[in-house]
Amino acid sequence: MEHHEISSLVSDIKNKESFNDFISFWLSNQTRIGDISTLYTFDEVGNESPVEPLIGSYSDEKFFVRSIFSKKNVYFLNKAIWLEIMGQGGKDVPVDCVLSFDTQFGNYAVKYIKDPKFRDTEVGRSFHQLLMFVFKNKINPEFSFYLQENYANYISGHEKEIKNQIYALVKIVDSDKDWFIQTGEIRLSYGAEKLNSRVDEILGFYENKETLNHFNDMEHLQTSIASLILKAALLRRTKLDKNEQVKELVVFCHKMVSAILSLELYVLSQWLMGKKIEFFDPINGGDNLHTLPQKIHGMAWDFMLLRHVERYCSVFQHDRYSLAYYSSFDRRMIEMSDLYKNRGCLFPPKNLFDRFLMIPELDLNAWYAEVIGDDLNGKIFNSDMWEYRDSNRPRPETLASLRRSLEFDLVKSYSRKKS
Repeated sequence: MEHHEISSLVSDIKNKESFNDFISFWLSNQTRIGDISTLYTFDEVGNESPVEPLIGSYSDEKFFVRSIFSKKNVYFLNKAIWLEIMGQGGKDVPVDCVLSFDTQFGNYAVKYIKDPKFRDTEVGRSFHQLLMFVFKNKINPEFSFYLQENYANYISGHEKEIKNQIYALVKIVDSDKDWFIQTGEIRLSYGAEKLNSRVDEILGFYENKETLNHFNDMEHLQTSIASLILKAALLRRTKLDKNEQVKELVVFCHKMVSAILSLELYVLSQWLMGKKIEFFDPINGGDNLHTLPQKIHGMAWDFMLLRHVERYCSVFQHDRYSLAYYSSFDRRMIEMSDLYKNRGCLFPPKNLFDRFLMIPELDLNAWYAEVIGDDLNGKIFNSDMWEYRDSNRPRPETLASLRRSLEFDLVKSYSRKKS
């Protein structure tokens, strides 16, 4: 199957508005679909569905559990699953559901384990309800994003704090889930010796060369995102027309970052176009200038969490796919992430295509063509430019220098009247 055939398949699937339409299309196009695995989402549960949907998103009053997909129910199909389901009359889909969590989750975990009074607070009760939801729905918390986010902290003197958090997190992750659902209490099935061993095992990732190389790559990406946020914040303080601001940001992303960061670029473009996005409120007024770079650093990690959840969807091991979620207690984070959602994704066989293909909710190409013009859109968003950007990525030290320069310019800009 050629790339244009896969693109055509994505286009046809994207037009299906109900599960019944989707399953009819899937069944009648088996020759065309072949060994491609298909994940797609709908708000309603299909009344002709032979499979149980997975959870796409869940919202409580105080906490949120979200995947990167735009609808409430996620359906996963491929030929092998279909034959197994129809042959055995079952409805279970071989997908591992995991929860990626951040440092805030780690902070709450320590308080939840060590401080009984915390459990009686509003946040403590919300954290308890989050754990109850995750365990009931067989969503397994996993450490990879937390370890990424705290890598720099770990090597800069915060080892004890992170170790304490990991002790609390292991107690939650390895707890007897059925016991918690019945009693609301955390209980391990093993003793202190194994607990120490588990913590040492997780901290051992910070000594693993392959893992550290990956973390360095992620630090590079986080620096790219932070630089993009800084550039957007600077552009908002100019007298340029809104469309011109977006053009400048797109060109900066293309030339200086040498990557098209679709999620971040679209959200920041919406912000530049005047959309009210509360996620950016902490940097709108320029208060507490000395903390401005740190606020943007945190925002970049929020974007990284969304990217991590998306990447996790490409994991295929032990004949099972993975569907990742993230949790948050911050409505601003959810409102920001809802600006850029996906309807589903395709997993072509590895011998045809070396990555999974997301099916976005919106037509990004059409949106950018309208805002920045067909000419610039055509020059930047084309296959030749992807190769150009891949071969011209800035070195880590170059990108770090660019970020520091942008931080200085932004603080200086807020220190004087708007130009």
